[in-house]
Amino acid sequence: MKDGDYVAECMAKKDGIKLVEPSENLCSAYVKMSRESLASMNANMDAGIKRWAVVAAYYARYHALYAIFMKVGIKCEIHTCTLAAARALFGLNPVLAKEIENSMKQRINMQYYADRTVSDANYKKNADSAPGFVIEMEKLSLVLNTDGIERIRKNLEKLKRGAEI
Repeated sequence: MKDGDYVAECMAKKDGIKLVEPSENLCSAYVKMSRESLASMNANMDAGIKRWAVVAAYYARYHALYAIFMKVGIKCEIHTCTLAAARALFGLNPVLAKEIENSMKQRINMQYYADRTVSDANYKKNADSAPGFVIEMEKLSLVLNTDGIERIRKNLEKLKRGAEI
């Protein structure tokens, strides 16, 4: 299924994608949460707590991405829908998209399953790349202007109607 089709599907779901008022304040709050998650990741790594370092690495990325959603005025409580919308609406770099998807899979395995783990190499790669992902999302947030926000919101409406963007 193409991202645009999945985004349209997500817009019909109860906790899926919805347009809300754009908010710089919420954008800033999610940037702060992202940075706190990076600090938590580092603290957990230093303490040898792999499970919660993996969880924090994912949420550092997710909150940085969600900050952009708040700036644009898009609310979504379904993570897979958020990621699809980021690819479809923001043109999220495929490398960064794959990175957050892999981080999400690691988080699910570590947070919800006691018998699953992450290899040391994947754990290190996840943790090492989290700060760079956050920086890229912060850069995107800083260059996103009123025209860009309006274009993204209009494109979301097009996807809702099943149109291509």
